[in-house]
Amino acid sequence: HGNLEDLKENQFRGLSNLQVLLMHHNKLQELPENVFEGLEKLKVVKLLANKWKEKLTKTAPALARIFPPPEGKTLQLDITRDSGDSLEDFWEKTNTYLDDDYFPGRPPKPHKTKKSEL
Repeated sequence: HGNLEDLKENQFRGLSNLQVLLMHHNKLQELPENVFEGLEKLKVVKLLANKWKEKLTKTAPALARIFPPPEGKTLQLDITRDSGDSLEDFWEKTNTYLDDDYFPGRPPKPHKTKKSEL
């Protein structure tokens, strides 16, 4: 559990390669409208379990800018429940956690290594 209490407009400016933003279990109360500005590669946003002044919904101005995502792009947006960690699981299975590679849709299926390839 974190102690993040507030976010500023354009808080993440300059982080154009950011794909995962985990801000759940904090003390956030408001979400500035332009907080996600420029995060074109964002794939996962977790905001659940914060202290929102008003109930947070996918139609909130800041979230309406990123959700629903454009055609062909997926975005995991968790605001009321945790829907899992499929992208993180993919990165761990493929050892690509620190790569800057970006794919717009769902994670590709990891290639299974055959015993003959070992």
